[in-house]
Amino acid sequence: MEKITDKHVPILSRVIKSVNYKVKKNALWQFLVVEYGIGYLDGHFVILNRNDHIRIQELVLNQIGIDLLEHLPSGDRIQVSLKTGNEKFAAEAPGRHHIALTSWSNQLNINGQTIPLLPGASYRIDWRNLDMRPNCIIVVENLQAFDNFYMAKLPQELANAWVLYRGHNISSKAVKDCLAAAPEGIPIIAFSDYDPAGLIISKTTIGVTHFLLPEIDVAFQRAHGTRERFESQHASVTHLTNNPLPGTLSAHYDRLLNERLCVSQEQMLALEMPLLLINC
Repeated sequence: MEKITDKHVPILSRVIKSVNYKVKKNALWQFLVVEYGIGYLDGHFVILNRNDHIRIQELVLNQIGIDLLEHLPSGDRIQVSLKTGNEKFAAEAPGRHHIALTSWSNQLNINGQTIPLLPGASYRIDWRNLDMRPNCIIVVENLQAFDNFYMAKLPQELANAWVLYRGHNISSKAVKDCLAAAPEGIPIIAFSDYDPAGLIISKTTIGVTHFLLPEIDVAFQRAHGTRERFESQHASVTHLTNNPLPGTLSAHYDRLLNERLCVSQEQMLALEMPLLLINC
């Protein structure tokens, strides 16, 4: 350990605010004893006094710009920058609430505005700033499919849907929050690969009401070379066998089991397969 960092500030703040003079020894407290002569070791503990507390406060204030007796800054980096010059103190990751939106029609309707989009373009926004009243939301699993969603052969009633990228890492959390905030009654449509793993992803999408799947009769015409991918998804097959999909979805799953092939979202778009809106 070479210096005090942002992650140590909450720990030190709790000790100072609670007037705690005996703390369990760890790398942080041993560093303060050895490098700054703050406190002294006593077995598995470090013993402090009032003067040690004052020195800790001064050290953090000089190095990080935080007063340990004040409320610690919270929020994103912009909000934290109002209180300290070190914006990286923010616990909230950049983009924590941002989602990527596009539209099949290249006309994105949000907050009473129509935003024209070039084919393949998308709109990145903090979902909390959206008026959550779309006519429906399509959640696309893969980024490549999302970027090229304008190629989809959709039912016409979905022309003005919000098309939302499912996200990965931090952005997936924003998507989950956004979907959870959607008013009751708004259709949420999942578009994933037509294979066992993709069906589970669609099934577990928050608030899902429909799946987008290719017509069965054309789905597998160009799916050669995907048998190995199907066979690698045995855990998903077991799950779906034990937890059957309802209604028309079960017919799609049965055909999938018979063919033992996989159809990706990208292939559905590239081959312009007609997509069906199936209630779940």
